[in-house]
Amino acid sequence: MFVNSPLSKKNSTKQSQRNGPTPTRLLANNSRLEPDTLMARWRLPSLTIHKIVTSGSSQGSVIPHKAKAVLSLRIVPDQTLSQIISAFKSTLQEKFNSFQSDNSLSVVVEHKADWWLGDPENRGFKALEKAVREEWGMEPLYIREVPCLL
Repeated sequence: MFVNSPLSKKNSTKQSQRNGPTPTRLLANNSRLEPDTLMARWRLPSLTIHKIVTSGSSQGSVIPHKAKAVLSLRIVPDQTLSQIISAFKSTLQEKFNSFQSDNSLSVVVEHKADWWLGDPENRGFKALEKAVREEWGMEPLYIREVPCLL
């Protein structure tokens, strides 16, 4: 639906080989989580529902006249922010319309940020790498995370 062509494991393996040990390998060795689970949490597209707020009574027997959901979508390289927002809004509207309700739906994007990949070979990364090494006596753990929107 929203994911057309996420980064393949083949591409991520090539990048991992360039950048040394991957977070998934390092953490999988010291964690009960599988590497695929860690990758899904850090670098794959996702939709997270943070909270649902309703108006009126907190009693479950009263149907509220208004509800609001706060969510975030995480996008990755090869996805276009404007296309994802458009697809998300149209999918929600299409599903809502199928209910044939007298209610209304409003989707508001409050924050958005495009994906970004850093270059671990640039001067900034190298300076931070050196500082981590000197301060904590260990190599930094590079974790690729992507921004969320909504």
